[in-house]
Amino acid sequence: MFILTRTCKQCGETKPIESYRPYYLVSASADANKHISRYRLCLDCEKVNSRYKYLNKILNDVTMFINSDRRAELQSELSAIEELYDAQRSVGLAPPTPKPKPKPSNIDTTAPESPANNIESFVDSIRRQTASYKLQAFSLRNLLPSDQYNDQFSNPSASLPLAAVPQELMQWLTRTPTSIKSLNQSPDDLYVIYDALDTKYRPILSVDHTGLQIRDNTYKPLLERIYKLFCEYEDIYYSDEDPAN
Repeated sequence: MFILTRTCKQCGETKPIESYRPYYLVSASADANKHISRYRLCLDCEKVNSRYKYLNKILNDVTMFINSDRRAELQSELSAIEELYDAQRSVGLAPPTPKPKPKPSNIDTTAPESPANNIESFVDSIRRQTASYKLQAFSLRNLLPSDQYNDQFSNPSASLPLAAVPQELMQWLTRTPTSIKSLNQSPDDLYVIYDALDTKYRPILSVDHTGLQIRDNTYKPLLERIYKLFCEYEDIYYSDEDPAN
């Protein structure tokens, strides 16, 4: 038995299918509201996007009076989300298009209550995600030729072979066969690690009519690079053990 998963087009994370909102077929027939599929945007990203829309709405509403301190807080939160969006685009993901900057207000009055229970916690979470995407973008620039990075990750409309690089994969992609020696692991240990990564990041999506598994190939090119790295390390490992060398 396998767990059905999907990769979010905005955050790039592979999550259980229940983490995505279903959409329904609108019909006047008896099958109205019959579940037919799920969105490609996870619920966590929908929450961030809803907050972004809310902030833009109240900060651009000329009839809504917000005191200067409260406006600064809301603007800081909005900027944090936009920075997250920029960081996601830098690794080839597809966040919403930025809205026009809010119009300043000179009127000082009581600020509206925020629907968020803990704004500081929410913003901290956004900033942690942003830092993670920036690290991925930095690593990608070093992993890929400049023209390939620019073609695949600077153009939001590009057709991407991968969505983002999870840290579990990045920690191997930034290593060399020689640097793996310091880990004191045998090739067999590394192949066990590879099998676990392959299972996690190439989940089974379905099974075709012949019984063949159909897997998510989002991270396949990167997994192939990791496998090649482990093979190269294996050559060095046994070469060092050979007394003839």
